[in-house]
Amino acid sequence: MMDNLLKYSLDEALKQGADHAECTLTKKTKWELNVSGKEITLLRTTDGRQLTIKAIKEQKKGSISTDKLDNEHIKKVISQVISNCESSKADDCYAIAPMEKASFIGHALEPDKEGMYVLLNNYLKDVKEKYPLIQMEPCIWTHISEEKQYANSNGAELYSKDGTYEFMAAMSAVDGEETSSFNFTGFLRNNVDQGILDCGSLDSILGELQGQIHTQSLGDKFTGTVILTPDVLQSIIGMYVNNFLTDGNLISGASPFKDKLDQQVASEHLTFMSNPLGPELSCGYHMTNDGFIAENQKIIEKGILKSYLLTLEGSNKTKLPRGKNHGDAFVIQEGHYTKEDLISSTDRGILLGRFSGGKPGSNGDFSGVAKNSYYIEKGEIKYPLSEVMISGNLIEMFKNINGISKERIDFGNALMPWISCSGITISG
Repeated sequence: MMDNLLKYSLDEALKQGADHAECTLTKKTKWELNVSGKEITLLRTTDGRQLTIKAIKEQKKGSISTDKLDNEHIKKVISQVISNCESSKADDCYAIAPMEKASFIGHALEPDKEGMYVLLNNYLKDVKEKYPLIQMEPCIWTHISEEKQYANSNGAELYSKDGTYEFMAAMSAVDGEETSSFNFTGFLRNNVDQGILDCGSLDSILGELQGQIHTQSLGDKFTGTVILTPDVLQSIIGMYVNNFLTDGNLISGASPFKDKLDQQVASEHLTFMSNPLGPELSCGYHMTNDGFIAENQKIIEKGILKSYLLTLEGSNKTKLPRGKNHGDAFVIQEGHYTKEDLISSTDRGILLGRFSGGKPGSNGDFSGVAKNSYYIEKGEIKYPLSEVMISGNLIEMFKNINGISKERIDFGNALMPWISCSGITISG
């Protein structure tokens, strides 16, 4: 049943002159344990509610979000939304979702506080014993309970309630006055049945950090191979999708993929999906940000572009198909090689542990600093590297895939392998 607040907001928007209106109400409660040094030092609970109101009047659009939710304030906010509509430019592509009604109830709606404390305490003991040189930077173990309601003037009503455990940690290794570059990782889960050190890529990153205290400079420049680790791949895939397959560059026409549907855009080794409801992932989502029921979607199959991730508005503007979800929840299909196979087949290159760079150009050109990485020569890891620069092009990188690993890391909201790509410029 629609929340009274949403009903009031929709009625008031129409009363004040909107032709169409939509509202999203999000309620979020966090229960959080923080670690400082090697001890649990903070426990806190935070609550938040936010209402987003969007209105379309004479095909002009306005929207505002607010966390003050009494009727009198909402009335004033809607007046401002209508004013924003009237001062904006008309666009026939503005629209709201059609009528759909659905309700979704997920897992872990309430935190298992004792279970969270026990797991975090065990994690700190395990790290102290197994990785004595590790120094904790911010480390946060959170349960997030989120209730989300969407309604619009077409009669759509969507509701979801779900709970998620989220672990995020940054850490470095220290030996006397020497220290490694920091690194970070995290994962999501819908239960506390598994030890923290056994989840995501945490164990391998902690082990690697202890070996990255004493690094060497490359002192050279060459074009070679980069093996993307699962953590790096997760962020690179995000850049790839946002740059080529979502509203921004597709609406402007700058995306090189704007007319590539059902064409080869990447290596035939690459298949990946956005699966918010997939059985592979424990933490997905049920509704899109623009008011549709989310569905799983294949993005690239054997290198062929199968779909975009456009919103309703983006689809109307580009005349391309709307996405069945709003992205994320990426699952990359496993390959035929082991991680060790990828390393042993590399003549010269790096194992990329962390990438620090800016947003790539609309054509996919990128550059940045490789951190927490290793130099590979003639099939062997030689030494941990001091920072080196890498540059290339995202499209060419995914065309030049040498192989994908059988092993994948389950981050809860993504499933990522190791991928070897050639043709990257490495210097430092």
